[in-house]
Amino acid sequence: MKVRFHVTGFGPFFGVEKNPTELKDIIEIQSVSVLQKVAAVDTLLTLHELQLEQTRVTESSEGQSETDQTVWLHMGVGTQTPEYNLEKFGWNEATFRAPDQRGWSPNKQALLPKIYPSINQNLTTSLSPKLDDMIAQLKQEGHAVEISEDPGRFLCNFVFFHSLHYCQQRQNNHALFLHVPSFQLIKKEEQLAFVRCLIDTIAKNLTR
Repeated sequence: MKVRFHVTGFGPFFGVEKNPTELKDIIEIQSVSVLQKVAAVDTLLTLHELQLEQTRVTESSEGQSETDQTVWLHMGVGTQTPEYNLEKFGWNEATFRAPDQRGWSPNKQALLPKIYPSINQNLTTSLSPKLDDMIAQLKQEGHAVEISEDPGRFLCNFVFFHSLHYCQQRQNNHALFLHVPSFQLIKKEEQLAFVRCLIDTIAKNLTR
């Protein structure tokens, strides 16, 4: 069994000139995409392009096993967060605290209203049954990390909810959102070490 990772992060946006999730260093170990235009329509288009490419790779890969897994690891910055947060839920709501870079400023708007009419609906990561074990393993490695049930209602949640919906329609696809602190709270080198440790931990738990 193989585990393929796709990692996405955001470029700079209001209040976050140096976005910790713009971690180009990770490209040495995984497929990485930085969502440079921090606007809903652009992030969604980029996500769809990545998903289409994944479908093409899967369909054309010789020796691909039915048990192979794909993990969509999305990253965003939690400006007030002193630790790492692994998000359990994505919510069907867009309420932006400020307009995105294209000026969109929704308030209590359903993300996929034709499928999920209520903004109170959520989707759960398929990695949820393994989260407690993964958190314990990461803490044993010395990392300050917790499970979160509230990713906010801004672009982080927007990306996560759409990714969760995509993964629900496809076997052996998993979406997870990681909120990281600012570099002022945890240095870049430590964050890179944590992301590598997280990727390794997810892979080990999926292949058990």
